[in-house]
Amino acid sequence: LAETESTQAVFAVMPLPEPLSLEQLTSSAILLLDGLQDPGNLGTIIRTADALGYHSLILGKGSVDPYNSKALRAMQG
Repeated sequence: LAETESTQAVFAVMPLPEPLSLEQLTSSAILLLDGLQDPGNLGTIIRTADALGYHSLILGKGSVDPYNSKALRAMQG
């Protein structure tokens, strides 16, 4: 289940949430990212945005998958 040699030995299987349309976004704290390619940077940006109170994130076409394993590891903390 893990893509790394040493894990935290905690796994979960969960359905992915459906993305919201622009009309469904109600927060005024929205972060827009376009063309972000490095999954580690994306995870760090998401973690930081959460700490700063952002509630929504919009990724432009060509951006890295937010469910990429490296992005998910970088979001932890």
